[in-house]
Amino acid sequence: MLIGIILVLAGLEARRKAKTSKETVAKTDRVKSTAPRLSNRLIQKLTINGRLLPHLWIIGLLIIVADFTLNFFIQKSEIGGNDLIVIFFGIALIFYNPPEWMAIGPYVANWIKKKYPREMDFMVVFLGLLILILVIPIYAQALWTGHTQGAQSGELYFEGDMVFVLLTAPLSGILSVLGVANTASGALLTFWMADGGKAEVGIAATCAGIYSFGIFLSAFIAFVLSEYSRFTRRIGILLVVGSAMTYLANLLRMTLIVLAGYYNGVGAGDNPAPFTLLWTHEYAGELIFISWVAVFWWIAFKYLASEPETELKKARPVKIDNKIETAPGEPAEDNNWKNKVVELRKGKTA
Repeated sequence: MLIGIILVLAGLEARRKAKTSKETVAKTDRVKSTAPRLSNRLIQKLTINGRLLPHLWIIGLLIIVADFTLNFFIQKSEIGGNDLIVIFFGIALIFYNPPEWMAIGPYVANWIKKKYPREMDFMVVFLGLLILILVIPIYAQALWTGHTQGAQSGELYFEGDMVFVLLTAPLSGILSVLGVANTASGALLTFWMADGGKAEVGIAATCAGIYSFGIFLSAFIAFVLSEYSRFTRRIGILLVVGSAMTYLANLLRMTLIVLAGYYNGVGAGDNPAPFTLLWTHEYAGELIFISWVAVFWWIAFKYLASEPETELKKARPVKIDNKIETAPGEPAEDNNWKNKVVELRKGKTA
């Protein structure tokens, strides 16, 4: 999870630098849009028209204290991955708008907010979405069933039938097509290796692609909200395609892991030999995820390059005193103006 977050942030920073460099050397007909970004509007509404903005640091601090209290004094458990999401979200709220008397207050107000406004919006929205998608459903189910232990990892919420539907069943089907004899039940996959041996693979919730999908969905939505002032069809297409490819990339990862076990064996737990099942799971699996994240963001930046935060003003050719003119500072459209011309008359537009 942390690897995915780091890659997303690195990609956004690289895009910001490349965009700034390009704008300084290239001439463009685009004019800066005055519309507020989607993230600005969202945060404004969530903070009751900005009334809660001065108190976000208090909310963030309370969130962190509540999480530590829940783990150490109520559940008597350690900090898990879901707790880290909550803690990071609390820290992001504290840094988003700290008071002047706080040590970081002037630093944030005078430098970070001016240089990295989008990145600050991104972090708050991204972590908030992660909590909505991953953390809240897990803890809601844990409270409903009374099994609060283990909620930090999400295993209780995502185990069993959900893992079977999302990964075990389709993985079993792919392996059967590839000629690997196997059976699937719940989160357990049993397959017979090339040498005739039998192996079993227990698929955890984290391997089912739920977390990678949650990270992707949160990151992409946060990116769009912090970069754009409107949601377009092109962004929607990229979201759907990216979500599908994230799921397929995880399915490919698990297929390669099982195939490695089919041909080369499972491998020892402490020190698995290269290209065995455990070795592939430990190293090649992460490589596939990192490669997909890099490829997706490269495609996203290229695909959305024609829809930057600035908007192109369209010319409005008008006929005034039998002369065709365009609005000041706007490029002329094509020469086929005769079919598009707008005549301005006294109090009437024809």
